[in-house]
Amino acid sequence: MKIRDGAEAPKYTNLDMFTLEVHHGGYFADGLYMGGIVQWVDGQDADEVSMLELFEMVKHLGYDEQNIQYYYKHRTNGWVEIRTRRRSWKKRGCLLEICP
Repeated sequence: MKIRDGAEAPKYTNLDMFTLEVHHGGYFADGLYMGGIVQWVDGQDADEVSMLELFEMVKHLGYDEQNIQYYYKHRTNGWVEIRTRRRSWKKRGCLLEICP
């Protein structure tokens, strides 16, 4: 898994391929995600991405996947939590945005 800090995203000819924009290391205040950093994971295949892959991505970023909340950015509803069975009381936010 290759995580990049910047530069231009690749151009995909396969419509199933996309880049994940990952916001992490910040916190939530009044419904907004504050601080933290943004990194990108290129070359994701829509047919193969699963929660297991997200758990691995979180490990690559240096977090314990059991202490993370996952969100995706919905076009009209804003940030929506991805519910998982792995829950704990103390959570840190990790935001995911799909970039076609």
